[in-house]
Amino acid sequence: MVEIDGLVIPGFYIENQDLAVLVAEELKLFGILDVFVFSKDAESIIAAREIHSLIRGVLIFDFIDQEELTVEDLLDVRRETNRAQALAAVLPVDLVSRGQVEYLQQRLMTIWVQAADNDVSQYRAILSGAQGIITQNYENLFAKYELFPENTQVRRPMMIAHRGLYAGALSSAPENTIEAALASVEKGADILELDVYLTSDHEIVIIHDGSTARTAPDYTALTVSSSTLAQLKEVNLADPVSGRLDLKIPTLNEYFDALKGSGAVIFIEIKSVDSMLVHLVSLLIEEYDMYDQAVMISFGTQNIIDMNELYPDLSNGLLTSSVLNANSVPSSLTNAISTVVPIKSTLNTSYGALTSEFIKSVIHRGITVWPWTLNDYTELNSYYGYGVNGITTDNLGYYENTFNRINVKEYPGVVTWENRLTVKIETELQSPNGTTYAYRPEYIMIDDGGTGVVFDEYGKIESIEQPGILYMYATFDSYLPDGTKITVLTDIIEVEILAEVVEEPSSLGLIIGISSGVLLLAAGTFVFITIKKRRVII
Repeated sequence: MVEIDGLVIPGFYIENQDLAVLVAEELKLFGILDVFVFSKDAESIIAAREIHSLIRGVLIFDFIDQEELTVEDLLDVRRETNRAQALAAVLPVDLVSRGQVEYLQQRLMTIWVQAADNDVSQYRAILSGAQGIITQNYENLFAKYELFPENTQVRRPMMIAHRGLYAGALSSAPENTIEAALASVEKGADILELDVYLTSDHEIVIIHDGSTARTAPDYTALTVSSSTLAQLKEVNLADPVSGRLDLKIPTLNEYFDALKGSGAVIFIEIKSVDSMLVHLVSLLIEEYDMYDQAVMISFGTQNIIDMNELYPDLSNGLLTSSVLNANSVPSSLTNAISTVVPIKSTLNTSYGALTSEFIKSVIHRGITVWPWTLNDYTELNSYYGYGVNGITTDNLGYYENTFNRINVKEYPGVVTWENRLTVKIETELQSPNGTTYAYRPEYIMIDDGGTGVVFDEYGKIESIEQPGILYMYATFDSYLPDGTKITVLTDIIEVEILAEVVEEPSSLGLIIGISSGVLLLAAGTFVFITIKKRRVII
């Protein structure tokens, strides 16, 4: 281990808790800091980390006997991974779609997939957008990466509305208001960032400063922690853009009510180091059934430690501005691992010292990066292509009209031979604000399954020689607002063409027909419809 330390990243697959302890003791003894422990057993990861807290746990899920994953399955992945103090989860690539990977990543999860040693499985893994791929043939995987154009993106950065804003001071409502948050969701916010304090009567309010002086300058300044909720509700927030006079400091309860079911995840920043506030936030998340939309972030390491103890299911991010060294990737890696791995959090760092080289290195180690707060358009466009998981900005509206994703419309996944020429694969472009545009893309065939299939320019099967399963994907060249080209891809497209069924006459049917004189046999058409992993037979 000492010989390879710093040359490769070792990973140990362990299923026995006693062995996990022994391995952890050896790793700690020899000062090995950059290491993974993989396991299907959460307790083995916990046992190893109790000995050596710098071990990065990776929890493996196999979902044996399941044909698809539900939203509740995905949330269970999040719960179990966080409870295990694991930094990443490994999912079977055949069960997970890009949308599902993105769903978990949006909730501060590092997702890897396990691919079989064949072209289709490896392409499926790449197109899933996972942060890591486990494969026995990495050379073939690397060769596939070389086939994609420069600036290809299979995983777009999440857009995080800083204090709920989308256009800085020009947003239609002031910071940390429900009105601003709802407007940002319409503009395409994946995540809403907000700040919370505790009032003197133990209510959780959303405000960035410890005082109302800046956000409500027309009123006598109130200190939040020494004011009741009723006193704070007497204050009207300044609204220089829309001129509204009725905007109030919202409570977290009110925010949850307004944003529940919106699709946006909420980053709840706990401003002060306050164990009571951490506890009350965790209770409110449960009371409002907001686990699927909630994440806690904080500059206070103790807040994250407290939340891990009180609510171990939740994902947490450590805000920091002092971990990175722009002139030394090794130094930054050591600092990052030493800072976030023991408390099992993500790296939510200021962007000043954040380099593209460091981002690649730290993502290889299962640590996701969420920089703040980028408002300069040149910097936004640069970091957009660096591989970060999310970008916190006051100006996410800058990208609202950028077509940064290409989606495949619902299509039949399984088709009878008789209906083979009815198959049509259609795509649409989508911008963050939900605008869609029908598009005829270039299709890249991964494997035609020996079908000899030919598609016309509209995505319709023109001819096909024989049954089989075909795999392909579609591409689109998009442009960021500054003209930077990015190539975006669909998830894998899979269509199975069934062989022609030749029905043999039934001797039993013949006997019954002769004896009764009349025989009516009804041949029904079986239709089994689902989306993505589910099959559609026509």
